[in-house]
Amino acid sequence: MNITAIIVDDEPYARDDISELLLAHQNVRVVGEAATLDEARALLTLYKPDLVFLDVQLLGGNGFELVPDIPPTTDVIFVTAFEQYAVRAFEINALDYLLKPVSDERLASSIRRIQNKKVHEDKGEKLADNLGHSSLFNCDDRILIKTEREQRFVIISEITAITSIGGNYTKVHLKDNTSIISHKTFKTWEQLLPENVFLRIHRMVIVNLNDIDRISVDISGGHQVHLLGYEESFSASRRMLPKLKARIEEQSLS
Repeated sequence: MNITAIIVDDEPYARDDISELLLAHQNVRVVGEAATLDEARALLTLYKPDLVFLDVQLLGGNGFELVPDIPPTTDVIFVTAFEQYAVRAFEINALDYLLKPVSDERLASSIRRIQNKKVHEDKGEKLADNLGHSSLFNCDDRILIKTEREQRFVIISEITAITSIGGNYTKVHLKDNTSIISHKTFKTWEQLLPENVFLRIHRMVIVNLNDIDRISVDISGGHQVHLLGYEESFSASRRMLPKLKARIEEQSLS
C-alpha cells in the first residue's frame, strides 16, 4: 500500500527530521513540503495526498486553520512540541498526535495506524471512532478518554480492566486503583484495545491479561479473576473461562 504525504512545518530542520524518519517506511512517499499555510494549500490542491504531517504553530498562522482545506480522504498527523493541543487535535478527527522530537517507534506506530485504517476502509468497514480499530494500537499508545467533566489521555498499558455500567457508559479501571467513567461503549473498548493483551472474560468485563494474578472459585462456584495490585476482583463467565485459561497459558509461554 503506497501512501503519499506532505510535511507542513515552518522550521526546515523539523521537516528534514520527519523526512529522514520516513526513509525507513518505503511505502510512504513525501511529495511536497510547506512552511506556510498558503504553500500547504497549494500542495493539497496539487497532490491531494493521503497524509499530512502538520505542525500546530506556524509563522503567520495556526495549523488548525488548514484543517478546512484538507480533503476528507486525507489523514492528519499533528507534529508539535506543545502537548496542550492534543485534545483539540483528536476532536477534529486527527489520526495521531506526535510530540517533538519524534521517535522512530512513535512514527512507526502512526504509519501502522494509517495502513490499518486504509485496509478497513477498503473493506468497507466503519471504524469504532476517530481513534480507530484495536489493531491500530500498541499498549504504549495513549488513548483519549472523555468524561462528564474532563478529557484526559491514558496510556493503554495502565488500563487493567473495563467494565460496563449500563447504557453508553463504562468504567475504566487503572493500575493505581483509580477509575474513570467513560463515554465510550463497552463494544467500542472491545474493538479499540489490543486483542493480544486484552480479553473479554464476561459480557460486561474486559481485563488486561498481563495483570492477572490468579483465578479463584467463590462460594457459589463462580470464577473470580484477581489482578495484580488491584483490590477488586472480576467475574469470569463459564463460557469464557476456557479461552481465558488458554490465553493465560499462551502469555506464560511467550
